[in-house]
Amino acid sequence: MVCYTDVEKCVARVGETKRKLKALDDALLAIYPEMFAQWCDALDSGVIRNSARGAVAALMGVASTEVDLSRFPDKCGTAQGVLLDARELDLSDKGVESLVPLATLTKVQKLKLARNAVADLSPLSGLTNLRELNLNANQIEDAAPITRLGGLKVLMLSGNRLENLSDLTGLSGLETLWLGDNRLSDLRPLAGLPPSQDPQGEQQQNRGRCPSSHSSKTRTD
Repeated sequence: MVCYTDVEKCVARVGETKRKLKALDDALLAIYPEMFAQWCDALDSGVIRNSARGAVAALMGVASTEVDLSRFPDKCGTAQGVLLDARELDLSDKGVESLVPLATLTKVQKLKLARNAVADLSPLSGLTNLRELNLNANQIEDAAPITRLGGLKVLMLSGNRLENLSDLTGLSGLETLWLGDNRLSDLRPLAGLPPSQDPQGEQQQNRGRCPSSHSSKTRTD
């Protein structure tokens, strides 16, 4: 657009165009990609939501340890193939905020997400093959989305913002549960859960115990 005469009118039109473009960008970003390769493409093109950037970058790092992505013309598709077959993922300390990029990785059985900025667990609700889930030191207030993960054996939620444990009562298969350093005042919902055991290799980090209303082996920090 070139203005030669009515500058004020031209400036107004430019402002209107910018607002329309901004609305279009917001609408496009509100539509989440369905597969990881699309997340990868969004990261490369710079149009990815900031909240998803950490997870996608971390997952690309995992894929690159398995294969040399630089050897493939379609690195995003190659990375997706690797991740879709992954059984274990360690994304601890990676600045992960949104878990939406993980939603299609349904073969994962062991997932570590400790010390990130995760608040919303909804994207994990479809990962029904999960057996071990480490969410220590995040920003979680609501654990309800993971109640569908009936196969969980190990669940670590220490260092979050949980106030209510009633959502966990359906996870009857749990063998290990860490809940220390939350905002809990009532541990009675744990009474129906089976006895727990310390996960190997991290026993020294968790010395607290629940009251006698539940197994003394259930860790609270």
